[in-house]
Amino acid sequence: MHRAYERIQAATCTTLEHALERLATLAHGRKTLDVPQLPADLGIVSAPKQRLGHGSYHPTEHRLVLEPHTPVVVRQTRLTVDQVATYIRQLARGEAPYPITVTDRPGDGQLWHVNGLHRLIAARLLGYNVPAAIWR
Repeated sequence: MHRAYERIQAATCTTLEHALERLATLAHGRKTLDVPQLPADLGIVSAPKQRLGHGSYHPTEHRLVLEPHTPVVVRQTRLTVDQVATYIRQLARGEAPYPITVTDRPGDGQLWHVNGLHRLIAARLLGYNVPAAIWR
């Protein structure tokens, strides 16, 4: 497993079953999650109407590790529950999915999600750090 996908002490959920149960509770019986309604302890800042800027981002050599409460700004408004559950199970088995992609948009100092929100939520429900590639 990628070192960044290690559990840290302040885990949101301590077991696979607990993480899947919390996911089901957040979904309220639906097949999708409403990102703006996610609880604050997941560190997701919903900004669906915000623009990322120039819109053309490219990979860099920069990497970082997001701890479970590192704020990440997200424009996406919905997540598929089944996909998040798949990543929860994968992480619980010790398999590391690809790192997520973020950009550190100039001017505001915040990390913005570019790709991998399902993986980010899965890791956060398990209390795992998340490796992130920075695009600029």
